[in-house]
Amino acid sequence: SRDLDSLEPNFKTLVEQLITNMESRGFKTNVVSAYRSLDSQIEKFNEETSKTKYGYHNFLDSGGNPASQAVDLVDKSVGYGGEDPASSKHRKAAEYFKALGEEARKLGFTGSGGIGRWGGDYSQSNPLWAAHGMGWDPAHVELKTTPGQTIAQATENARSAGYSV
Repeated sequence: SRDLDSLEPNFKTLVEQLITNMESRGFKTNVVSAYRSLDSQIEKFNEETSKTKYGYHNFLDSGGNPASQAVDLVDKSVGYGGEDPASSKHRKAAEYFKALGEEARKLGFTGSGGIGRWGGDYSQSNPLWAAHGMGWDPAHVELKTTPGQTIAQATENARSAGYSV
């Protein structure tokens, strides 16, 4: 889903602020992914576009409704920027992602000491983004703790809703 309404309510507020902050810097943001079904997540894992079989994109609330605590955001005009790091489209995507990281950190997405993390702070295992000093998933922002759920709480919610996780 690309729908911000599929996000955990507190996270949705933070993501809306993040998008507003990016707009104030001159960027137009496109939501690539918010909530993902478990089947969709497994497909992404099998395609090797995700490193997890169950994660923050897949969270459900206690009623079994989507409550994702992860979102992938890109610049509306260039998306991920393609595979040519020398192209202007790719450089613009990298500029967007660096700004996204700066704005996410301002909102508390600072890793182990913050409320969540930005995917550009992950390991630099993707040479396409490592060339720009970023980790393998610079479009990704996730809420890991309060005001949202822990992964243990979300896993229990998914099991209560009948999912095998």
